[in-house]
Amino acid sequence: MLFEDMLMVAGREDEILEMASKAISFRYWFHDTENEGYSKKQARATATILVSKRSCRYRVQSTCLPALWLALDELTNRVKLQDAEIKLSYTEKLPLTDFYAVLDEHYNSRQAVRVAESSLNNCAYQYRIIQKRLLIRFKDSRPAMLGPLDLMLRQTHRKLLHLASGVDTAQNTRSYSAHNLGCTTRILLALMKMRFNLSSIEYDILCSHLNPSVVELNLSAADEPGWEETTDVALDSILNSSLSTHILLMPGQFDPDHLDRSTKNSKKRPTALLPSFPTTTAKLKRHIAMLCDRLEQRQILG
Repeated sequence: MLFEDMLMVAGREDEILEMASKAISFRYWFHDTENEGYSKKQARATATILVSKRSCRYRVQSTCLPALWLALDELTNRVKLQDAEIKLSYTEKLPLTDFYAVLDEHYNSRQAVRVAESSLNNCAYQYRIIQKRLLIRFKDSRPAMLGPLDLMLRQTHRKLLHLASGVDTAQNTRSYSAHNLGCTTRILLALMKMRFNLSSIEYDILCSHLNPSVVELNLSAADEPGWEETTDVALDSILNSSLSTHILLMPGQFDPDHLDRSTKNSKKRPTALLPSFPTTTAKLKRHIAMLCDRLEQRQILG
């Protein structure tokens, strides 16, 4: 049994709990106490693993798509520990529609942060202008009445505090959506590996272009590209090199040397400007769909 250690009776290691069905469920609690903006429904999820002994199939399902990653990763690791030579396959369609929904959620959260920070910067600039005018009044030997400046200063200060709170809320939402996108990306990568029978080297190359480290990219400087921009450029590179339609290879012939040569040749070209924040995610979605189609063609050729 794969999850035998999780079904042992406390204090009696030789006795295992009897299961009424061929399923095991996990409940994850990931509520962030510092961010009370999320409801309890969003902060918990249940994942279930169903097994069919006759057809040797596993079915992993959950009430929340990102929570599938924990169950899927644990299941594949335990299967590999029992038999390192076993090959896992995935025959259904890739959940691209669900992935795109999580992608749009992350993109919208990044856009909301940009809008909130821009409003905060504008208000802070207005606040500094009012302060400078007040200082000029105070330095005058015969200062005039403050008039509306005092009222404007108080109102702008209250607005500044309100916008700062909005920025903090938007950043927390972006962090939440970044974790969701990171887990969903790992699910998609794992399913692509099983569906297209990718080797370890091919899988590592795929992960380096469809990077699941979304949270780390969100922590970069504000003027540096985010996950959407970086991934779009990386996918465009691999689609025009190793997975180009002109050099489509057979399964097991995903040539990393060709990618290295393309990278070296690209270094000789003039340095391009850093990618800017995209207006939509349509181009990135198209590149992800093209990536899956090219890998599917390799599978058909085999």
